[in-house]
Amino acid sequence: AFYTTVPTRQRNRSNTGGHRRFDSSGGIHELLMSPFISPIERIQQSMEKREQELQQKLRERKQIGQILSSNNTTTTSGTTLDPVISLKTRNIDFPWRRGTRIGQGGAGVAFRAINCSNGSIVCMKEIQLSSIASRSLPSTYPEKLRRIAAEIEMIMSINHPNIVRYFGIEKYKRTIYICMEYCLSTVNEFLNDIRAFQKRAHNRKSNSGLWSDSSDQDDEINTDNVRLAPSLNVNELVRGFVKQLLQALLALHEHCIVHCDVKGDNIFIANQNGHYIVKLGDFNLSHRLELESRSANDSDSRSTQFGTLYFKPPEPEYVYQSDIWALGCTIIEMLTGKLPWTNVTRPHEERIYIQNQLLAKKGPPIPDELKTEHEAYDFIQLCLTPDVNERPLAKALLDHPYPRVRTDS
Repeated sequence: AFYTTVPTRQRNRSNTGGHRRFDSSGGIHELLMSPFISPIERIQQSMEKREQELQQKLRERKQIGQILSSNNTTTTSGTTLDPVISLKTRNIDFPWRRGTRIGQGGAGVAFRAINCSNGSIVCMKEIQLSSIASRSLPSTYPEKLRRIAAEIEMIMSINHPNIVRYFGIEKYKRTIYICMEYCLSTVNEFLNDIRAFQKRAHNRKSNSGLWSDSSDQDDEINTDNVRLAPSLNVNELVRGFVKQLLQALLALHEHCIVHCDVKGDNIFIANQNGHYIVKLGDFNLSHRLELESRSANDSDSRSTQFGTLYFKPPEPEYVYQSDIWALGCTIIEMLTGKLPWTNVTRPHEERIYIQNQLLAKKGPPIPDELKTEHEAYDFIQLCLTPDVNERPLAKALLDHPYPRVRTDS
């Protein structure tokens, strides 16, 4: 996907602790603001300060509010960008204002935006079509883009508690904007913060013999993630998350959608009435747009473009079971805090080694620390079944003992 949270976050200490802000890398840092201001108000104030400097320019360019339709635009390669392409989908039906950038990738950027009708925060993804169109055949580009638009419309029609909601899509000149639900944290950040908090608490207790909850020592951790940390069991949390992810994948597969990039950085956390739930998001849409724009004779296939290497399946074409393979790799990541394939000792040989292993129908080794977790180990083995025809689907895996255990976290 063109935007994923940077795994290694750069931390900055502040003179006071406890309040956070989000920088462009997706990391969480302290924000020196009044403790009586709500998180949404904090974000809104930060965005307001930045936007005051850009307000007049945005008005002149008519970029405040909903995206406006435009006339046909021709790229330098002669490819026409039809203004009706992608607009058969549901338009964003509320005025919005652009906020701070979250991340950037090869096809575009992701940024926060304010829904001006109710003040809520949404995530907006901006995908540039000019570079995509320049590599397309003019005769095939519109139809391929419409096909992607139909897939986005299908995703928007899915209302599932464990899938990030897509609210609409709009096109302005050479740019497509996709509006979706805004989540504060990825599952990787969440679980790593829990581990770090519990480790620090254990060290403090060992050193002093007393429990201390001083926030000045926890400035590197998002305290929103670890409010219940002392009572949380990471293994049991992951168990519950796996069940929710299977339910999300089942919903997608029933709508004939293959996610193609299941991994910890594309799974997001929400807290509903004290219960943590996961939401599967980031459907690799920018990569789909780019791939669908290529010539039919292009030698690059889905197997070389979709997904992330550590989570890629051995089969050359992505099918429903490919998401199950990636889920198995993601469980390793969630339980250990490390990427799969950590057995590679020479980083410069990593890509070649993994590709060769996949060609040989071999998956990442399951870490020794998980072999004592018998149900988890067996479940991961099923997900990493080399033969795609033998690999179970989400519906069958929901009957496995591992995700059937209910958690109250």
